[in-house]
Amino acid sequence: MKKSLKISILVTVITVILLFGYFYFGNTKSLKIHTSNGVVTYHVERALTPAEQQQGLMYRKKLASKTGMIFLFRQIREARMWMKNTLIPLDMVFFDHLGRVVHIHYNAVPQDETVISSIRPVAGVLEINAGEAKKYKIDYGSQLDLSNVR
Repeated sequence: MKKSLKISILVTVITVILLFGYFYFGNTKSLKIHTSNGVVTYHVERALTPAEQQQGLMYRKKLASKTGMIFLFRQIREARMWMKNTLIPLDMVFFDHLGRVVHIHYNAVPQDETVISSIRPVAGVLEINAGEAKKYKIDYGSQLDLSNVR
């Protein structure tokens, strides 16, 4: 292979890696959750736009421990979620404008099209691996520190 072609391929690969890193890690933030058992830290992707919120965690085959996706709504409203095209079971942690957990839907079933409601108006939702809310004692009244994710 010619030297110039090798250099072009190398530059292309490096560019793709840098762009991926920018979009993935640039949108990933640290989220501290104050629970009855102390503080647990999650690394979360932010779903801010309607398109990002519609996509959510669809088509992901796995989610590392203590990672998740946080949905921050522009207006406080009742959240209505579903698991269509979501391949991993999730806990959905609904929180108010102060970051207080007000409702949790445990173990949402992959690819289920049943609507999951926050039951009351909320400011957002944190999606994490099923079982982690109980494992890390994230419960009603737990406090999400939203200062780093807004």
